[in-house]
Amino acid sequence: MRLHVRECDGPADRTLLAIHGGPDWDHSYLVEPLRELAGGRRLLFPDLRGCGRSPAADPLTPDAMVADLIELIGSSAVDVLGFSYGGLIAQRLAGPDRTAQRLAGAVVTRLPQTAGAGDVHRHIPAGLAGGPPSFRSSS
Repeated sequence: MRLHVRECDGPADRTLLAIHGGPDWDHSYLVEPLRELAGGRRLLFPDLRGCGRSPAADPLTPDAMVADLIELIGSSAVDVLGFSYGGLIAQRLAGPDRTAQRLAGAVVTRLPQTAGAGDVHRHIPAGLAGGPPSFRSSS
């Protein structure tokens, strides 16, 4: 599945995949808190399947979302940062047969695959100071 991705250029070997919460949110609230990392890292902000500007497709499950992200990053080793529901997705990217080399997640609770948006609470980290990064979006 082709996801909508907002990207900030930086070194390819220092890629950070930032996964938004939800499951029905988009990446937009992550840009401000992570802008200070721009330039020193390649930042990827995908909208998960069925969220934001990414198309909806069945199944809308964590495993399908993980498969979409693996398709996005290929075999590249990346650092992964997930917030709320995105933390659940980030955990599934970790492991010897997956692509997450370092993992940080803020998971509110462990959710079943059938969990809906009403089952999670938004976690937004404190904003960081700094100038706006140069982003480009693709769908």
